[in-house]
Amino acid sequence: MEILAMAPVWSQSGSELLTNLDNLYAAKSLIDTYILQTTRRLDEMSTAQELGARDTVELVAQRYRLNPADVRKDLKVSGALGKYPAVKPPSHPAFNRPQTSSTTANVSGRGRVGGGEVGGGWSSSG
Repeated sequence: MEILAMAPVWSQSGSELLTNLDNLYAAKSLIDTYILQTTRRLDEMSTAQELGARDTVELVAQRYRLNPADVRKDLKVSGALGKYPAVKPPSHPAFNRPQTSSTTANVSGRGRVGGGEVGGGWSSSG
């Protein structure tokens, strides 16, 4: 599968592939964190019960075909997210937050990810 805005993997050098993989994992981390925050907020608002589900675990597990044990674990983890400044909910949920020195270091601590923004310059505006 080839994504239109991305060069095919067969045409990239090893360093380009590694940079792209850094960017992909950074984007995945942001999305995973936002999923946890969203699921937690649904639970706090009792949305599942309003829709006729027993609880948030049942709603999310059935709606997205996930293992209920995994959803339950993620919901428990999401309750602790607010304790950590790196994953506190942003003032705006868009992923185009300005990069700071604490968010630009990649996992290995070797510096900025891509061109200074997740996705190597992708715009969230479409």
